[in-house]
Amino acid sequence: MGDEYFTTPADEEVLKYGAGAAQLLSDLIKDKDKKEAAAKYLQSVLIGNYGDNTNEGTQSDAEMIQEGIDAHRKKKNM
Repeated sequence: MGDEYFTTPADEEVLKYGAGAAQLLSDLIKDKDKKEAAAKYLQSVLIGNYGDNTNEGTQSDAEMIQEGIDAHRKKKNM
């Protein structure tokens, strides 16, 4: 199960950027400063965090997604 979602390396990236886009939408809805939310998203994308909010000492959504992908592949290859 799940193999149909990971047919190319780009599929992993789509999931991670999707999580970042969801974060942007959440920030736009809850924050009154739309420019600040957009700037925060763009900065995150530019430094390789897929648009995700990252906090010191916590795991990003993109990192959790990658762990899930790695665990799926490991289980599949057992």
